[in-house]
Amino acid sequence: MFPDIEYASVGVDEVQWQVFDIDDGKNVSAFIKRIAAGAVETLQRLEYKITDDMYPSADDVVYLADLLRGDFDHDVPLKVKQKYTEDGLLALTNEQALCIEQLADNPRALIRGTAGTGKTLLAIESVKQAIANGERVAFFCFNKLLGVWLENYFSDVPMSERPMYAGNFHSYMINLLKEGGINPSPSSGKMDDYYYSEELPDMVIQRLKSIAIKYDRIVIDEAQDLVKSKYLEVMDLSLRNGLCKGKWTMFGDFSMQSIYSNNMTESAYLECLQDRAFLQSSGSIRIAEIQKKSALILRIYWGYRKMQHLRTQLIHQQ
Repeated sequence: MFPDIEYASVGVDEVQWQVFDIDDGKNVSAFIKRIAAGAVETLQRLEYKITDDMYPSADDVVYLADLLRGDFDHDVPLKVKQKYTEDGLLALTNEQALCIEQLADNPRALIRGTAGTGKTLLAIESVKQAIANGERVAFFCFNKLLGVWLENYFSDVPMSERPMYAGNFHSYMINLLKEGGINPSPSSGKMDDYYYSEELPDMVIQRLKSIAIKYDRIVIDEAQDLVKSKYLEVMDLSLRNGLCKGKWTMFGDFSMQSIYSNNMTESAYLECLQDRAFLQSSGSIRIAEIQKKSALILRIYWGYRKMQHLRTQLIHQQ
């Protein structure tokens, strides 16, 4: 039995119907029935007459087990181990599922949390939920490596469960220009901070004004690195009904993980969204993060003067 790999080798010692591998999943009962049917078919092919006394008794089973060779196995490929690990890490806790339910009832949400509070996990789940509701979704992040990971992650799911775009925000802008036959190269020849924060979004803004690319929802991870005026304008033009009336969810740590902030304060970040959210009152519920052996507080703010909007804050407490 090789439950972790595909075992296609056959020889003197075994034939394929005798092998249990990853293709069998967890259906051990079907494997046992296949073994029994294969044994009967083999005896019939050899023209043996099958009688009741030929079936092993309980004592016979114990005796045969003692005669069998010792256990042996094949190394599980690293890719398989990685998949099992990722599946475990991406399993929602009940408390995180509660947060997702809260997001489902609010078209616009800002989730703030420190490292380890599960923001990326919640972002992935919110994307899946939106797709299940029939929405066309774009999933943006800042970090290139995370962008590649998101692309690979969603490439392994059925087409019907994939967002229209998942990956690095700058790659999204560059691809948008290339699709329109526009050269995305910087005028100075240098792909520096000015190019990514000013020149590139300016070109994309002009491109978006001439096409009808509209997502039903955008989800943004690492929002602390993407909440900038021109980036927000790109998102506004990419989103149906814009940021003011459209559907979006942002996840970020605006105080501790703001590496590319250019010394912007947390309040300065929130001022960038001032025209899109107007807070009046707040409430809170307590949830637990089991794996971190710590607690999170999910703060939900409601009562908006201009629009229904949810702002959620995840605070990691030791």
